[in-house]
Amino acid sequence: MKNIVLFISLFQLISCTAIDNIEGIYSIKNKYKYQALSEDNNYSQIELYKNGHYILKKAEVTFSPVIEQCDYASKGKWNRLSNDVIELVSEDQHLEKIPYSIHQEKKYSQDSLYINVNIPHNLPDMGLSLNFNNKKNIIANELNIKVSKSEYLWKTDNINLIELSIAKKITGKKIYKERMLFNIFKENINTDYNYITVDLPSLQRCTLEFEPLYDNVYIKNRNILYWKGKEWIKR
Repeated sequence: MKNIVLFISLFQLISCTAIDNIEGIYSIKNKYKYQALSEDNNYSQIELYKNGHYILKKAEVTFSPVIEQCDYASKGKWNRLSNDVIELVSEDQHLEKIPYSIHQEKKYSQDSLYINVNIPHNLPDMGLSLNFNNKKNIIANELNIKVSKSEYLWKTDNINLIELSIAKKITGKKIYKERMLFNIFKENINTDYNYITVDLPSLQRCTLEFEPLYDNVYIKNRNILYWKGKEWIKR
């Protein structure tokens, strides 16, 4: 009989401490006025929906001049791992493969391979990362490059496997939470047509700024989350 009473009491205690109804909008507790300029916590809120999706919103720009930015930093799904921990896993169109087109022609010296990548003009400067035949790599600070065929390509075959990525330029001591490298393609290419133009017309700033997340958030209570070293308060 005592064991039954003890079991019931323990069950009631666990039930009382269970944290439920955590869906809602949580704002970061921050004393700084210009949060949009912060490099580590430039968020306004995280929204947890009942359907298991989340949106991490960026801090609104409330000063002049207005800085152009995307509405959200990350988006995806959240999952309850335990009574006091949830998991965030990003899922969004900005994580999908970037559409591209390739145009080739014979141009200039046949001793060299020329690669030129075109992106929309309103995007920041970027560089190139290239791999040839799974063997040799080259990195460039610009989106156009000239390489020696004899040094990087097969000497007996004009079909070469080329992997091309674009890379964000790292400047100063900024904390980068978004991706830095974006794989565009890995294809067998006839390098007899030695001038290659790659067009990325649909590349967006928000794709470059999107933050992939695979992270855990601590549930302090039904009104407070603890994440990224800060308390997030439910509205």
